[in-house]
Amino acid sequence: MSGSQQEDIKKGYDFILAGVPWEGTVTWGSFSGCEFAPRTIRHAAARYGGYLPEYDIDLFDHINLADVGDVAVDPNSPEATMNSVYHVAKKIYAIGVPLSSWVGITPSRPK
Repeated sequence: MSGSQQEDIKKGYDFILAGVPWEGTVTWGSFSGCEFAPRTIRHAAARYGGYLPEYDIDLFDHINLADVGDVAVDPNSPEATMNSVYHVAKKIYAIGVPLSSWVGITPSRPK
């Protein structure tokens, strides 16, 4: 995330989404496909948009979301992957915006 992107995000997003396409040590002995979660969620979100028929509201009339893309992952190094997640989360929290990550791991708020 570049400095100019931080400025754009700072100017009015309510939430920021970041994908973490990482299989890592989630499974043992087989492939779960969890690294496809961010792409799958983005695909579904684009298809269905923000309208919630149960409540007859469009989510995007009430909140502004940003998607900063996927965090860099290293499938052979959980430590390197967690460091990447930490650094992206820290940048997002530094501008005062809540973060949501898409996949089986969710970073804690950095200290």
